[in-house]
Amino acid sequence: DGYREVLGAAEGMKEDKASWVSFFQWLRGRGLNGVKLVVGDKCLGMLEAVGEVFPEAKYQRCTVHFYRN
Repeated sequence: DGYREVLGAAEGMKEDKASWVSFFQWLRGRGLNGVKLVVGDKCLGMLEAVGEVFPEAKYQRCTVHFYRN
């Protein structure tokens, strides 16, 4: 629909798979479902967690991070 919304925020020390799985499961526990697309900075932990928690979702690299790298 052309708008963005913050779904959640968490403080953390790492960006490993376990941290991302925990965060995504927390979002699912709050009622998030039907995720079709996750956009991120190509953090390997996030990539692995998306496939585990939201297997139907596609992943897209953030345009800003893509151009910066």
